[in-house]
Amino acid sequence: MGRYDIAQVCMNGHVISAEVGTNPRSKQPHCDKCGAETITECLNCGTAIRGLYDTQTWGSGSRTYLPPSYCYQCGKPFPWIEKRIRAAVELSKDAGLSTEELSEFEKSLYDVTSDTPSTQVSASRIKKLLSKVSSETATGIREIIVDILSTTAKKMILD
Repeated sequence: MGRYDIAQVCMNGHVISAEVGTNPRSKQPHCDKCGAETITECLNCGTAIRGLYDTQTWGSGSRTYLPPSYCYQCGKPFPWIEKRIRAAVELSKDAGLSTEELSEFEKSLYDVTSDTPSTQVSASRIKKLLSKVSSETATGIREIIVDILSTTAKKMILD
């Protein structure tokens, strides 16, 4: 039976290491890509961020690592998810959307970060709202959210 190593990720979502538990020398206090502080645990509950899964069998297991969107223990989104959602909402505020549309857009952004029963509905709403803003704003929002979208939402919003 395997176990998860501990990951270190910056506040903006750049992976520093997916194996700081077994390789503590890979830790660094700040991100070398953006300068942001780094974390190894959920800021809400203190649970370690899951890194690579080690099956303890040589050559098995995936070496590709993407940071999780939510803490598996408390269910709260990690800072990189929050930051991208806030940035997308900020960008959309200057696009002439109503207060109701902005609120709907923000709620929908949370829904499209994971595959749930409401993902398709929220992805459809986002696509509709993006059609109401300028192409520059829509492109900017897509670039901000592309890395946090679930597989289902990516297919619907980006295609």
